[in-house]
Amino acid sequence: MGAIENHNVDVLAYPSCHLLTGRRSVAVDMEAVFWAAARTNTILEINAVPSRLDLKDIHAYRAREIGVKLVINTDAHNAEHLSFMRFGVGVAKRGWCQAQDMLNTKPLGEIITCLKLRG
Repeated sequence: MGAIENHNVDVLAYPSCHLLTGRRSVAVDMEAVFWAAARTNTILEINAVPSRLDLKDIHAYRAREIGVKLVINTDAHNAEHLSFMRFGVGVAKRGWCQAQDMLNTKPLGEIITCLKLRG
């Protein structure tokens, strides 16, 4: 929980360290992560890289249910990786997330305000 408690961290990326192609998720109490993120206004990332897809759809659902803001990230290392966004959107949809649950659907001013809540 150290990262979530750190006021310099706005977004927690791939909390389970899951890789579909060779690394299992680490043992982490995702429920505790969600409640800590809600308490500290930490945003959780849905990583859209096909080999990662962390958060899972069930985690996105539960985080959304608790009121945690989510962001979809392509983790792009080149322009072609931007097409991964559709996989992140798929995870969000399976987690019953809507535009109001996703930070990167908001106008810039609202994003800045949300980030300032952390500081």
